Amino acid sequence: MKGFSVAMSHIIFFIATLIAVAIAVSAISVALKGLSYSMAKKTQVSANQVSTVIKIVEGDANIDQNLLWVYVQNLGETSLDVNSTDVFVNGKFVGSCNSTDVTCVDTSGNYVLSPDEIMEVDINYPSLVAGSYRVRVVTQYGVYADYTVVVG
Repeated sequence: MKGFSVAMSHIIFFIATLIAVAIAVSAISVALKGLSYSMAKKTQVSANQVSTVIKIVEGDANIDQNLLWVYVQNLGETSLDVNSTDVFVNGKFVGSCNSTDVTCVDTSGNYVLSPDEIMEVDINYPSLVAGSYRVRVVTQYGVYADYTVVVG
């Protein structure tokens, strides 16, 4: 009978080892899938950054209405989400497109700035006085364009 108990304990240890290995493999598999997803997402964002090019083609202002405006052209290969566009004036964040102080209108009116399309960005800028204003428009991918509007 003594041989039987030794054999049973070996079988129990073997089964326990198999269970431990299965748990470890499962945990590693989940971690690798998460890492793979993160890498794929980062690669996609990098690809979008590389293929995104914008240019501010014109800008102007109206002191009486406290309004600055610029025209942004999408020269890249990616379509851009108009509502995910941020606007800065003289280094200070003014707002995202279609917020309280910033209105953005793309020529198609569908809130997507397609390649070669132009978008008008109107900026409500209280206390607008004569001088230079550096406008920066930033896409959802972090790509930006600058333009200096000279007022009066």
